[in-house]
Amino acid sequence: SGDAFNCSLNYIYALLYSECFKKLSIAGLDPYGGIYHVDKAGRMSLVYDFSDPVKPFLDYSLTRERQLLLNIKVSDGVLDEDARKNIILLYDGARKSKVRIYDKTSVTFQEALTSFAFNLAESFRKSEEARMDMSMKW
Repeated sequence: SGDAFNCSLNYIYALLYSECFKKLSIAGLDPYGGIYHVDKAGRMSLVYDFSDPVKPFLDYSLTRERQLLLNIKVSDGVLDEDARKNIILLYDGARKSKVRIYDKTSVTFQEALTSFAFNLAESFRKSEEARMDMSMKW
């Protein structure tokens, strides 16, 4: 999509996918084997499954930055360099933001992703049905 908001969402999601890929890999999971998204050669199905529950946090972070969104320039569906830099800074700030997971523990968003990945890996190791228990409040 060529509008500034959707281009910004796509870009911030790409940053999230990269981080989720790393977190899942470190937890010993195959980022390409999905639970909900269909397995397909080359598709990071588990990354998409894993990222879906936390996308609203990034949506909220982005929509809060109205001034940033007003200054975004898009040409042929591509964000300009300044917009990409600003979205990276926004994502970095969101990663460091405190969130509450499982209604008790206050951690950074980045730490929450790590915790969620290891909890998912543990549910697989226990041969339980895979649980995407990713309760988070901000």
